[in-house]
Order: sequence, then C-alpha cells, then structure tokens
Amino acid sequence: MYTAGSSEGVVAQLGTIAAVGAAFNGEYYVGLGNTQQEAFEAYLEKLSGVVPTSSVKSEPGFDKDARIAKIKSIFEQKNVAIVTPTAISAPISFKEGEVSLYSQADTEATDKVLDKFVQEFVLQKTKRVLVWQEQGNVNIGVITTVDGVPELHYVTIMVGK
Repeated sequence: MYTAGSSEGVVAQLGTIAAVGAAFNGEYYVGLGNTQQEAFEAYLEKLSGVVPTSSVKSEPGFDKDARIAKIKSIFEQKNVAIVTPTAISAPISFKEGEVSLYSQADTEATDKVLDKFVQEFVLQKTKRVLVWQEQGNVNIGVITTVDGVPELHYVTIMVGK
C-alpha cells in the first residue's frame, strides 16, 4: 500500500516473494524473502537442510572479509598453517560439518564446529589445513591417506557474498 500526501507518504509491504519447489513424492520447499535472491537463497537452504544459526545477514564491521579473517584466526591460534590451493582433487570427500557465519552471534556455533574438526582431523594427523572458497562458502579441509587412498575431510562455513 502506498499513500502519497502533499509531502508525506506511507509505505507498507503487504507481500513477500516466495520461491517454491515440489518433488515427485509430494514434498515441497518454500523460501521467503524480500527480494527474488533472498527467496531463492532461503529455498535452497531449506532444500539442502541447512539451517542458518542467525537470520542476520551482515553487521557493520563484520563483512565477508572480517568473517574470513575470524575463521583463519582460529587456526592461527592453534598454530595450524593455512594453505590455499588453486585446485583440490581427492577421490573421496567427506563433509564433516556445515555452519553459517553471518554475524557475531554465529561465532559460538562456528567455533564449536571448527574446534571439533581440528580435534578430530587436524591435530592428530597434520599441522596444516586447506582453505578454499566456493559460492559464498569457505571450506576448510585436510587430505589424509587411508589404506593408500587419499581422503578429503572438510567443513563448510557459509559466509555470504
């Protein structure tokens, strides 16, 4: 609704944009947002089963670069080297966890996921991690060899664009 007065007006949002997808088994997923992009991102989050720990997208002073720096600092504090490869190719990959880091409120959940990953996969096997970015996500992983087969174990942190 929009009401224009002489120099004042009232604007109210009556609707929300939805992205809807249905499967052959009768299940459906709905993502809501103020823009087409927000609705589609919400739809993809529901489709993939990812639940963001915070609905806040970003905070002043905690932009994408600050969020990535926060992630890297966790490994630096543990004296774990960070390696940034140009490409990763492993015959077997295991996603060990996923979490979002959009605001300071998400740091506790992110710390828990990363601490668990470091304890289970990094400190026992190596002193370095691989860090690469894909589509608004930061992936952190290690490659280990089990019975002569390289395995990539990694976690994904959604940091946005």
